[in-house]
Amino acid sequence: MKYYGKISGFRKMKIQVYKDDKLIYEGEVEDAPDEIKELKYYECHLGNPTIFKV
Repeated sequence: MKYYGKISGFRKMKIQVYKDDKLIYEGEVEDAPDEIKELKYYECHLGNPTIFKV
């Protein structure tokens, strides 16, 4: 599986982060815990909220 950049590379957007098909975070990028921001994603679906799969 190919991974891309970190979630922290995005700004001012609502996101949902999924790991193993389970929601692990929902909210603003800036408000996310550091361990969420440091995750690299392999799939991203732009929208409101933007969905990241890690």
